[in-house]
Amino acid sequence: MAWISSVEHDEAKSVRPLAWCGDKGYIANANITWADSERGRGPAGLAIRTGTTHFFQDFSLEPAAAPWRKAAASQGYRSSIAVPLKDNTGGVYALFSLYSAEPNHFNPSEVSLLEELSADISFGIISLRERVKRIQAEDALRQRSAELEASNKELEAFSYSVSHDLRAPLRSITGFSAVLLEDYKDELDNEGKSYLKKISDSGELMGQLMDDLLKLSRVTRSDLNLEKLDLSDMARKIVDELRKDEPKRKVKVTIAPNMTANGDKNLLGLVLQNLLGNAWKYSSKTSEARIEMGTVEHNGKRAYFVRDNGVGFDMTYANKLFQPFQRLHKATEFAGTGIGLATVQRIIRRHGGEVWAEAKVGEGATFYFTLN
Repeated sequence: MAWISSVEHDEAKSVRPLAWCGDKGYIANANITWADSERGRGPAGLAIRTGTTHFFQDFSLEPAAAPWRKAAASQGYRSSIAVPLKDNTGGVYALFSLYSAEPNHFNPSEVSLLEELSADISFGIISLRERVKRIQAEDALRQRSAELEASNKELEAFSYSVSHDLRAPLRSITGFSAVLLEDYKDELDNEGKSYLKKISDSGELMGQLMDDLLKLSRVTRSDLNLEKLDLSDMARKIVDELRKDEPKRKVKVTIAPNMTANGDKNLLGLVLQNLLGNAWKYSSKTSEARIEMGTVEHNGKRAYFVRDNGVGFDMTYANKLFQPFQRLHKATEFAGTGIGLATVQRIIRRHGGEVWAEAKVGEGATFYFTLN
């Protein structure tokens, strides 16, 4: 008789037969355990606990064979052997057992042959397990991909609604507010004009929020077109545009030369626009504003940074930085919608990197990011 069983790591430490050739009834009534008890001191229990081959050369003579002596004799079994099957870590997960009608059947050459056979069986079972796991992982990935595709379609529908359905009433609000201010300004007192101005400003802010939301959604859906980029040159062009918008501002900007990276030009352009734009904005109330972009080493990788000497922020609230609509400064102090840094984080994550910040109130802020 021969059988293969699985080693159960349950409370009873049982051994469960999986496949056999011979007397099924004997196996079913064996009640085998690998616990350190009377019934667990046979070849099976010892093989599992020690990870080495064990055998009874004669059921009628082995003292430890007492629990099975009568049952074995009734079937004509005189000797048995148990060979452990081990996983990749050396743990025993199954057992290969054989019984013989002859005493002293398992000589050294027989044991060696059975151990080789057990190694082959173990390799086959491990390979099958790994294949099953791979199939399960592939199925889970397909399901996740289907869910992600459905989510993207919902996001596209939402984006369409934002860009088309909501803009029409918004244009009416801001348009008619402007008409009232222009055509009926002589009939409105200062309070009325103030109310209309607030309506118009709120409409413009809502339009800007829509634009930023659409930009954030496109960042998630767009394909990555990777190429070698000159980040130094891209940064200089962005700073030139910032100077054109505010020619009276005097800002000392230092950009390290020859900063290159592999990435999507449009998306990394958005990252630099947001980080340099924020540095420009939040240093606007500093008398001698300074902005610097360069690189440092971080955990064995190159990290890019944008630093300013502006208002900074309290690091206690740093966890809010990259969440949409979360702002650490009032809109009355600095304009914005709170979407920029959330966009930066999504772009950097799509490039396999990370982004973080360091700051002190009144001493400026430094934003770091890595790319993979």
